Parts: sequence; C-alpha cells; structure tokens
Amino acid sequence: MPLGCCPLCTEEVKELQESHYISAGVYRIAGRDCHPVVMTPEIFLSTSKQLKDYLLCSDCEQLLSKKGEDYVIPLLWRGGNNFPLQDLLKSTKPLGFGRNGSLVFSGPIVGIETDKLAYFALSMFWKASVHSWKTLNGQVVSSSLRSHEEAVRKFLSGESGFPSGILIKVSVCSDPLSQGVVFPPHEWTNEIYTGYEMTLLGVCFTMVVDVKPGAIDWELCCVNSSDRIIFFEDCSETSRNHYQDLRKNARIAKNLKM
Repeated sequence: MPLGCCPLCTEEVKELQESHYISAGVYRIAGRDCHPVVMTPEIFLSTSKQLKDYLLCSDCEQLLSKKGEDYVIPLLWRGGNNFPLQDLLKSTKPLGFGRNGSLVFSGPIVGIETDKLAYFALSMFWKASVHSWKTLNGQVVSSSLRSHEEAVRKFLSGESGFPSGILIKVSVCSDPLSQGVVFPPHEWTNEIYTGYEMTLLGVCFTMVVDVKPGAIDWELCCVNSSDRIIFFEDCSETSRNHYQDLRKNARIAKNLKM
C-alpha cells in the first residue's frame, strides 16, 4: 500500500488504504443478487466494479466506519420488504406532517441515533469533495464543498463540533423507486441555498450550507432541530429527476439492453 498524506487526520506519512467512494456495505447490498447498475453521465452499465482509490489511513477508515457506516448500513433497504429503518418509523407515532405532506418523526422517540446518520452523510459528502474519483471509461467525479470542506473534516476527525451553518435532512423513502437505487453525492442550487444530495437504498440525505442562525430551515435538521427529526416521504420525483439528469447524454451498455 502506498504512503501519503491522509486528508482526514492530515498526517503526512501514513500507509493509505483502499477507500470506497460509496461505502462497501452499500455495494454488498446492491450487488447481492446481480451486478448493480452503475450510472454515470456517459454510460449506464451493469458491473461489479466498485469506485475506490487509496485515500485514507487505516485509523481514519475505522473512524468513519465506527461513527457512521456501521450504524447506518444495516438500516438501509435490503430488498423486498426488508427495510429496517422504515420498519422503525412505521412502528412509531409521527409528530405530525411536514411542509410537503411528509410524515415527521422524532429520532430519539423512534430510537434512531440521528447524530450517526448525520455523521455518515457528512463523511460521504466530504469524501466526494476531497478526491477526484475515477469512474467507468476514465471519467472523474467529485462534488466540492469549497469553504465548508475544512469544517466538515474537523468534525469528522473529532477536532471540533458539528459545523456551523450546515443542516442535514434525512428522508426515509416510501416509494419503491428510491428504495432500489444508489445516487452518489451531487450539488444543487436554488434561489436561497446551495446543497448536496444523495440517495442510498431508500434513504435520501440532503446537506444544506450557509443556513443563517434562527432560520426556520433549522427545523429540517436531524441534528439541530428541537426533536432531531427524520422524515418519511415519497422521494420518487427527486430520484426520477436525478435519473433523467444522468440519462440526458449517457448511452445504455449492451448488458442492460434486452
């Protein structure tokens, strides 16, 4: 294994491990019965190939696993009606309804450690920002956090608390379309905010940056809202829009054609 600087602990001479762009546990679920479909702006292809590269040292790999992945991966959709996180919500009374008719739950009441959901989400968005990942046909993907990258790194490494100005919204997807897909981190903007989003086997994670103190949007956050809330909603429109954005110029590989 090569020696280099680990971007999380920032120690300059560390033995670097193979790190996954999308957590290896997600690949194992998605490829359990067949090769998962990898979607890039150039090609849609069924393949067992995983996006990985030498990035983090062993200690930092273990840190991200212990504080996020080990908790979150077992909660994701696992095929059919096997969706542990959804089952937890369905067994609990919601607090009420969200702005778009979604059901709103309190993480602590449900028994969900929303801090770990947020840590996992930030680790994924951060890995997409600090490294250019090579996909199929030599494509390179990344999603820069720009001025927020260092604050997120310090939080993940334990050097500081939850980064200011950032909220994490977690939506458990009720629709089958979103339960069966993996959409990696991508950036979006609207007239108010810049944000980042990904959908992993039935859970949509949204990160919004530069949220002002006192803004009503803090009540969307699974960490800083008063009830540490988590949403249960139909995410099919979001998943469909993301799929269509990727599909605009991509070709379909032969192994996906009938």
